[in-house]
Order: sequence, then structure tokens, then C-alpha cells
Amino acid sequence: YLFNLIATQTYSTRPSVSSTALVVINLQNYNVNPPVFIPANQTFFISETATVGALFGTVYATDPDGDGIVYSMTSALFSIDATSGSLQLQQSLPSYAASQYFVTVTASDDGSSCLPALAACPRFSTTTTITINVTAVNKQSPIFLNNICGSTISFYENNAIGANITTISVYDSDRGENGQVTIAFPSEQARTTVSGLRNTAYTQFYIQQLTQTNSTRSALLRTNISFDYDAPGLPRVWYLFILATDNGTPQRQSFCSLRINLLDVNDNPPVFVMTNWNYTIYRSTVGNSNSARFLRIIASDADSGVNGQINYYIGTVGVPYFTINQTTGTIILRSSVPGIYNLSVSLFPITFQVYAQDSGTPPRTSETNATVTIYYNNGNDPPPARWVDPAYEELNFPIIEKYYETYGNRPIFNTTYGFNGTISYILTSTTSSIMTVSSPFPNTYIPFSDVPVTRNGYVFSSGIVVTSGLHAEIQITYLMYIRVLVTPPLIGSTTVTLIDQNDQIPTFDIRSIVLSVVENESGSRVIAQIQAFDRDVNPLYSFVQYRLNEVLSDSGAIGNFFVAANGTIWTNATFDRESNKTLYRIFITAYDGAPAWNSLEPNTQDFQFDVQVIDVNDVPPVFANSTSLTIYINETTAIGTGILNLTITDTDFDTILDFGILSGNTKNAFVFRLLSDNTADSTRTQYQAIGQLYVVGPLSYEVTNNYTLVLFAFDTQNLATITVNVILLPQNTRAPIFNLMPGFSSYQYSVLEGTAVSVLNGPVISATDPDIPPTSLVYGIVTNNVQWNINSIYLNQANNQTTLGIAAPGLSRDLPFGTPIYNFTIQVTDQGGLGVSSYAPVSITVIDTNNNAPIPTNPPWILTEGVVNPSTTVIFTDYDDPAQNNTVPFQVQIISPSTFSLSGPTLNYNGTYRLTYNGVLNRTVTKNLTVTFNASDNKGFSAISSIPIIVGDVLNSYPISNGYKTVTVIYANGYINSLINVPLGSVYVNDPDDWYIASRSYSVRSASNGQTFTINQGYLRTPSPLYPGSATVLVDVTKPNVPSSAVGTMEVGVQSVDPEWVRQAATIRIQGEYPETLIDPTLGNRLNVLRNALASILLVTADSITILAIRPVFQYRSPYYPPLPFDQAKQQALTDVVFYIPSLAKSDIENSVNTNI
Repeated sequence: YLFNLIATQTYSTRPSVSSTALVVINLQNYNVNPPVFIPANQTFFISETATVGALFGTVYATDPDGDGIVYSMTSALFSIDATSGSLQLQQSLPSYAASQYFVTVTASDDGSSCLPALAACPRFSTTTTITINVTAVNKQSPIFLNNICGSTISFYENNAIGANITTISVYDSDRGENGQVTIAFPSEQARTTVSGLRNTAYTQFYIQQLTQTNSTRSALLRTNISFDYDAPGLPRVWYLFILATDNGTPQRQSFCSLRINLLDVNDNPPVFVMTNWNYTIYRSTVGNSNSARFLRIIASDADSGVNGQINYYIGTVGVPYFTINQTTGTIILRSSVPGIYNLSVSLFPITFQVYAQDSGTPPRTSETNATVTIYYNNGNDPPPARWVDPAYEELNFPIIEKYYETYGNRPIFNTTYGFNGTISYILTSTTSSIMTVSSPFPNTYIPFSDVPVTRNGYVFSSGIVVTSGLHAEIQITYLMYIRVLVTPPLIGSTTVTLIDQNDQIPTFDIRSIVLSVVENESGSRVIAQIQAFDRDVNPLYSFVQYRLNEVLSDSGAIGNFFVAANGTIWTNATFDRESNKTLYRIFITAYDGAPAWNSLEPNTQDFQFDVQVIDVNDVPPVFANSTSLTIYINETTAIGTGILNLTITDTDFDTILDFGILSGNTKNAFVFRLLSDNTADSTRTQYQAIGQLYVVGPLSYEVTNNYTLVLFAFDTQNLATITVNVILLPQNTRAPIFNLMPGFSSYQYSVLEGTAVSVLNGPVISATDPDIPPTSLVYGIVTNNVQWNINSIYLNQANNQTTLGIAAPGLSRDLPFGTPIYNFTIQVTDQGGLGVSSYAPVSITVIDTNNNAPIPTNPPWILTEGVVNPSTTVIFTDYDDPAQNNTVPFQVQIISPSTFSLSGPTLNYNGTYRLTYNGVLNRTVTKNLTVTFNASDNKGFSAISSIPIIVGDVLNSYPISNGYKTVTVIYANGYINSLINVPLGSVYVNDPDDWYIASRSYSVRSASNGQTFTINQGYLRTPSPLYPGSATVLVDVTKPNVPSSAVGTMEVGVQSVDPEWVRQAATIRIQGEYPETLIDPTLGNRLNVLRNALASILLVTADSITILAIRPVFQYRSPYYPPLPFDQAKQQALTDVVFYIPSLAKSDIENSVNTNI
């Protein structure tokens, strides 16, 4: 450490003086600092599938003392290399290991910084906690448990909203987020099929996820609405897709299809379509047959299936002749009645009750019975209306489902059943009557209507047409009333059963899905099983099979993926994500089991499968540069400087890299870390990073000039290395070392005062350059002290060393300019004086010679006026070395004047005398005196010296009288405020007591220009700006010990000048004058004499010379010498007069003055 130490001494009467010492502190190395980790807490990554022995990171620590570092840690899973700090996996990571480990690492220094100076020194250790993140691999797609996929789930219609239908459980054994599963329906977009239809079933159900436990997530499938199995036209079967998606990267998902069946509950009783039924039997038309059917009673039941099957019963006991067909509700004759001719008219009308009961469990009975009244006409009267064919009374035949699309408005028919589509009836009147077709159930729409009636005499004909498309999948059987509007009406019923046709296409419930395969897996393996549903009623038509659509699928998928007839998708290919496709688009065609109703080909629909290839970390990172590099850096490379950037790529694009140094990193001088990567680029096809090697510790060519570093990049699974040779280039970094003698910290010499010596007797000054290679050395003397004769010391340089010599007149030992010991510094600089420097102190002791006489050294000397025989102390000092007997005792004699005497013995050992004036002094007569001595030291060396004696003033009762003074004030324009409250001049009155100006009382009587003035300590001031012009200021002055007063008149003239005058002002220096003597009018107005002399020299008028300033010039005199007598001091005094002449330039003025004086 090199610095200047500056000592400064200040004086009240003159400028301060300083002395500077060059301080060199050479530190001895000692182990004082513990190791420091860089950074303080590091984070590393390792794959859960990493193999034992994998190196995955480096812990870095440096030691400010330059010690070596020893690493240690306590962990069963991980270890650390004691020298390099590289981390290694010791055991396979457990299947369900923690995703994060916190491990304490200790870095201990080896204390080598103390060697070889100290055999033993303290050791320090530092600990840090590193974080090791175990990166999970998304190895498995979620798996649906309990064979739920493809199953049928049934629930009853009376379930409440929110009722749980089934529990769905999914298992995923992956770690962390990779094993966190979400169970949900497909998104809205995915639920829209290719044809644009949307499955509205998803709005009727919802999934409630339960908290995942370990690797299993369960969810409840619940109803979102209330259901009515019996509502016409509403579905009772739904197909739902369930998606199970993990949170891994990339995400993996599985899907599952469920068939949901709604089960009917017997919650509706049968209801008669009419509560009163009337029927007349005409003997003339029925004929005498036991098989006659008279009236069909119809009831409806909103329930379906068995719950909606109705049986009819006569609830009245003892009804004659008639019974009811329990299945059809038709009123017929009892089996014991041979025919209507056996009926007794007297028993008619016959009225009885009919009730209906369904077949549900438990069965429900109609709440309101039907009342049936049968009349009997046993004459030959025909009925008002009758069917041409009695079969019309109760038609029952099938038609094809696509009847409307095939036959349009043609009345429904079935020739196989002997029905040509015409329904005819006979009226007894020629008045036309219409036939209507309607549902026997209230508020029920049916897609059928009547045909307009045609007439042929008493025979009227009509039929039934289909008004819109029929769907066996929604309703397969229709019951219709045929009613001829006469009185009483002619009523018949028609039951139409639809023959299912292959009109429904297989439908995938969602548009597409993304599934995955894992690269490098082999063997036949199932990817998924897809299901489409076909709503056709006929099993042949609804039977769905699957095949791979090779036209729409990616060409790369052909041969790699296969589709079984049952919808199972499988593969036996091995995929490589880095060299093959990463995404395959497959189209699967679902087709049903027969030709479509309007085609020779079956119905089909395509489903899009996107199969992504999931990356496994199977490819190591690659250093793009090469396998080995050599770089050169200066040994002065600063800590924190990056010295090499390496590009690393990894085709596993979502990798995470750790960087480190495996070996060669002596004392951890370097760190290899990630500088940047392309993880923010979502379009990247591979991972790319830049690792930077940078300096973290001090480098030294002399200690280690070559580092062979093995750098590595670890992608949590695979390791890549590169060897980098770092060769240090030597620099001039180390200062030369002085070869001082053992036990010495400086070079020491001695010399006789005032003696010239060519080579000082003593050690040769030499130094060694520790740099490799060493360079030439140049020596120099360094000192900042004010030692005037230090220049007499010189160097004799040769062969990288030097000696000291002293030129005449030699070195001075004595004050004021000498010193007993000369301390300075020798500087040595390598590289021929252009390099690094080192410093060594040098001391030269000066042996004294007797060359000084005693002189007075304690000014000032003051003798007070008015005192009889006033005296003062005079101390004589000899600056020679008293140890050489070159000083006391002194011999001192007064040479002049004779009015003084020196008291005390002639021989005085401490140099103190008493000087006495014989008589009384008066300051009005004389203000100062000069006394001359002759003094000699112990060895007779003598000198004559004179000292000034000041006559000290006392406050006498001298009266004062009026005084007059002229004050001229000049200031530069713009600086008018600089005159506020500054002394403008002292107030003058005639008073022989001139030491007591401040003790007087002052009062400003008036100022002619109205300017405000004040007096402070006898000096005139103004508190406001002083503008150019003149003013007469009268000041009343009173002396404290005299009753009289006087008036001090001050003529104040103020002048402002252009600042350019100040810049162009010239200066003349006058010797032998003080400023006071130049302006004192009693001395002959010497300033005007000067002005006239300058005018004569410069050939200008005296009035053109403007005096700007008159100021004394400070002259240094050593405080070790007595002050000069007053007349000598005046002869040597210097005064500067600054003046300006508008017509002459400053340089011209000064050249002319220099030439002529």
C-alpha cells in the first residue's frame, strides 16, 4: 500500500506550510477470510431417471486469501468432489422421492496463504444450502380404473338434481405436476362434431372433481337437471366422453366413453283419453257373430316400457253380455253369448265402469274411470256411418322409417298387411263429413294427418299421410284416432310401427383429441380405444366398426399406427422424437353394419387423432464449438470478466441445463455458468444455450500459468464435456522487491555535514523483479518535503542496482533549512522505468560541524513608553548539535546603542538574557529602535545580529484634534454589492496614541450624498450598495480618557470600472515602499510621483493612468531567524501597484516599463 502522508502547519499571519511523507505498507499474507460461495445459494437440476454416478453440477467457492478449497457435504443420495466441487448422484432416486432436496455444503480453506512465512495459521469454513430439484419425466398417461370405459351407467329418472350417477377414478404414477390429473368433459369446441352438431348431453351432467390422493384422482358424475323419462321426443340414452389430462410437460391425456341410460320409474297412472264412451250396436250391420268388436276404450300412460303397458278391466259387477279385452281395451261379447241376436233390448242401454292398470312395479291404476254406455238398435235401421271394411276400425301395420323421404304425400300403406292406404266409410246421408286423424293423448303432436275426403255416392274415402320425417330412434310406435265427424261419431284406431332403416351415421362425441406415445418404447402397445355411437334401432344398423382412413391420415402414420375393428388404436413402431416426426395426425373412420338407407355403402364418420411423440431425455447436449479449445488471457484479467462463450445445443428442446467444471479449476479461479438460452422462443425446434466461462479468482502466471479445465453441461440426465486449455499470458503485475539486509526495513547511511561524497558508505541498493521474465530496473529518489538541498543527493545506477552520492555543498544539518536526518524514498520501477514500482525508505544521518553562532529567536521585543528602564527578554539560540558541544555556553555583547544594557552573567547556559533600556521612552518621539549584538558559542564561533525594538504605546491623555482623509473606492461593474459591510478605510483624527483606534467612540454626523454609513472598530462601512460618485462624511470621534472630541472628515470617492480594465490591468512592483508610504500625503504624495514617472515612460498623460489597487507582496522569512530591523525591512519591502491605461495594452505597458527601468 502506497500513499502520501501530509503534515500541514498553519499560521495566522502568513500562508500555511506542508510536508509530505511517502508511506509504504507491505502486508504479510495471513488467513483472515473465510471462503465465499459464488453465488451464495445455487440451484441444480437432475432427472428422476438419472443413473447412479451422474455428475450434475459444480458448487463454486473462492477464498479472498488465495487458499485452496476443500468441499464436503452430508447426504445419502448425493456426494461432492472435495477438490472440484462437482456433484454426483450416489443412489437411484426413489420412485416417490421428494421433488426438491436442500443439502448443506461446507467449503473449508486449507490455510496455504500463510505459507511459507507462517508455519501454522487459522482455518475457516463457510456453509451454504444448495437446492437440488428433481425434474419429473411424464412417462405415463392417466389410466381410468375399474374398467369404467365403454361401460353403461344407468340411473332412474327420479334422481334429484346433483345426484351422483357414478364415480370415475384415474391413476397416474408420474411425479409432481406430471402426476396431477384433471378429469373433465371435452371443451366446447371439441364437443362439436365434424358435421357441426353439438352433443347437448354435456349440459345435463357435470363432473365434480375430488381432491387427488397420492396418484389417484376421483371425480363424481352428477346430474345437472331433472329428467323425465316419459317426456315425448327427449333422449333417454347419452354418450359422454371423459378426458383425464395430467399437468405434465408435454401434457398427456386419456379419454373414456360412457353410455348413460335413463331408467323409467312408474310415476304415472293410466289416464283415459275420454271419461264417457257411448256406442250403439246396429243389429242390421253387425251380424250375429260372437267375434264382433264394438268399441275400443283407450287410456294413456306417460311411463314407458312395462310401466306404460296398460290392462283394462270392467269395474262394474254383473254387467250383462259384455266383457273387455284386457290388452286392447276393446268391448266384446262374452264367450257365452253366441251373437247379438241373443241380446235383450230391454236391458239396454247398459252402462258400466272401466278402469285401467299399468304393469309397473308396483302397478298403478287410473285415478278416474271411464263410463261406458252401450245402446242396442235391433231394427233394420242402418248406422249413420260405418266402415266399408271393419278392419278400418282397428288398423295395425308397419311402415318404413324413411316413408316421408321415399313416398312424400302418398297415404301410408302396407300391401303385405292387405292395406292399400285408402280408408272408406259409408254414410246414410249424402251430406259430406270429414275424417280427422289425431293423437288420443292430449297435447301430443304426431307427424300424421288426414287426406282430404273424396265421395262416391254414399261412400267416402280418405287416408293418412306423413307430414314430416319419422325417426324410429325417437318414437317407434304411433297410436292415432280416426274419427268421422257424424253423430254419433265413427271412431277407429290405427297403430303404426316404424321399420328402422339405416339412416343414422356413427357419431363421435368430440371433434378430435390429442394423445401421446413415448419415444424409444417398443413392442405392440395400445394407445387408446375410440367409440362412436349409432342411434339406429336395428342392431345391425347400429353396430359400429372402425378402420384407419389412409387417405386423410398423415403418410407417416401409415404403417406406424393400426386400428382394430373395435376401435382400439395400437402401434408396434419405435419413435424417435429427435429424428422423426413429433406429431402424427390420424383419421379413424367409424362405419355401421349395413348399407345406408339411401346408399350401397354404410354410413361413416371420421375422427381426428393427433398423436404426439413425448420426448424422453435420451440425447445428450452437444458443445457446438469442438471437443477441445485453447484460449489465451492476460494474467491481469479482472475478476468477473467473461473469457469464453460456448454454444450448447440439445435436440430435447424442453431440456434444463446445469453447467459446471469437472476438473482443472485450481483454487476455483473460474466459473462456468449459463449466460442465455432460447427457452422464450416458442417456435424453437431444439434447445440452444450459451455458457460462459468467467474469472472469479485472482490469476498469477508465476503461480499457475496453465489451466486444463473440463467443462460440462448436464441436461438432468446426460452429460457433455469439453476440454478448455486456459493459458495465461505474463503481464508486468508484480513490483520489484528490494533486497534489504535481514533485519532491516530501510537503507541507512551517515555523512559529515557540508561534505560532498561520490558514493555513500553503506549497502548497495538493489531489487529483484519477480515477474517472468524479469525486466530492467530504473531507480529514482522520491521526496515531497521542502528540503532545498535534497537535490545534492544523486544515484549511481548500474546493473539493476544503485548507490547514493552527495554533490557539493553537501547536506545541511542545522535549521532553518537543514535536518539531522534526511528521510526519503528510493523508487524502483521495472520494465525500464515504464512498469510497476516499489519503494524503500532511506535514512541519511548528518554529522554536525560547528558552523552556526547564537542568534536572538524570540520576537517580538516590546519596550513600553513612559516606564523607567523598561526591559524585555532576549533568547539566543545556536542550531548546532549540543551533543557535539557546539552550542552553550554563549558569550553575548551589545555593540550598539549604548543606551541598552544586557543583564545576567556573561556566561549563560540556557541562552536567556534581559535587555534593558536605560531611561524613559516616548512613542511620540520614536516608535522603534535597533539593537546590535555580537554573540559566540562554546567553541568561539560568533556572529553579529540586529533586532528591532518596538516602543509600546500606552493610552495617554493627549488631546485629539480634527483630521482629514481621502478614500478612493474602485469596483468592477456588476460587483456593486461586494462593497456592502466591508471596511472602506479607518477614520482619521490627530491623536498621538495610535494603538487605540478601536477604543474611541464614533458617530457618523452626516454624509453629503445621503448614503448611510456606519463605523465598526474605527472603520467606515456602508450597509447599502455604494454607487459611483463622491460623498463627504463627517464622523464625531471621542477619546475615552479625554473630555474633548474631534471631527474626522472623510472624502469618499467611488468609481466603477469595466471588468475588462481589471483583465487588461498592468502591474509594477516597487521595492523599498509600503502601501502606506505611497499614499501618505505627509511623505510628499509619492503615489503621484509614481504616476508621473509612469506617464513619462509610457508617453501618456498622468490623468489617463487609473490606479486600481495597491497591495503588499508577502515575503517569506524563516521563523528561525529574528525579524529584520525596521529600516532594513523597509528597504526590502515590495509593493504591487495595479493600474490601467485605456490607450495601451497590458503587454505593451509591461514591455515598456521593463525596457526603461
